[in-house]
Amino acid sequence: MSNIRALHLVARFLFVLVFFTALFAGMKSKPVPQVVPHFDLILHCGVFAVLGGLWVFAVSARWWLWGLIGLLVFGAGLELWQGWLMPARTASLVDMGANTAGVILGGVLAIILARFLRQKLRA
Repeated sequence: MSNIRALHLVARFLFVLVFFTALFAGMKSKPVPQVVPHFDLILHCGVFAVLGGLWVFAVSARWWLWGLIGLLVFGAGLELWQGWLMPARTASLVDMGANTAGVILGGVLAIILARFLRQKLRA
């Protein structure tokens, strides 16, 4: 098995694992406790950055943009779900912004890294 194929498989597995963990955490009736100020925003941005980065390494380049857009929709949908259907939770535009920032940050950094690695592997 080539190194690239192994990387794709590991990234796919981790993407699915993190995705369903985020889905589970987002659908819990109680939010995550605030360990430090704005801890929820750090989590939102961090989790979606990891998802964006894993997506880039999990699929071919032609699917990068569609997957990142899908993650933006997923982040917004999760927030709306919390606001409409969960009485103990609220939808937050700030959380949606943190999700969006994470997807963009993780996706862009992973694209840069993927292109760098591709050049190194060719050399």
